[in-house]
Amino acid sequence: SATLTCKVDSSVSYIHWYRHQEGEAPRRLLYLDMSRGYAQRDYPMKSDKVNAEKGRDGYSCTLSVLKLEKSDEGMYYCAAWE
Repeated sequence: SATLTCKVDSSVSYIHWYRHQEGEAPRRLLYLDMSRGYAQRDYPMKSDKVNAEKGRDGYSCTLSVLKLEKSDEGMYYCAAWE
């Protein structure tokens, strides 16, 4: 598995995670509702593949990519806004 962390400067409502693979447009994997700590995955992502959790500090989020495969390669980005 791989774990990535996204840190933000201020309190935000949502953090979105994207994967960009060569030759393709970036694709959103999921977003995390920071107020409820709930991850909403985009189809066809499943909980046994990707998960996100709010950091204890309230200003960060971790993305876990499980059961790594060659198809998981790419550049991962987080985005946050109100």
